[in-house]
Amino acid sequence: MVGTKPKPKFSVERVAADMALRGWNETDLARAAGLSSRTIGRFLSGQQTAKAAGRIAVALGYSLRRYFSHVEAA
Repeated sequence: MVGTKPKPKFSVERVAADMALRGWNETDLARAAGLSSRTIGRFLSGQQTAKAAGRIAVALGYSLRRYFSHVEAA
């Protein structure tokens, strides 16, 4: 469609890379973000929520914007 804005896509890969830089596993991220390990596991598997995304970004020390990229609208 003409004039359609690209949809933002959350980068789980970037979260995983930032976790690796800190030597964190899912349990470490869960603890730092104040979320359950189960929530982190679901999040990393593609079941993202805005609340979890925000808490994960803060726990990793970055803006939420870091984890979004734009993809073409379908």
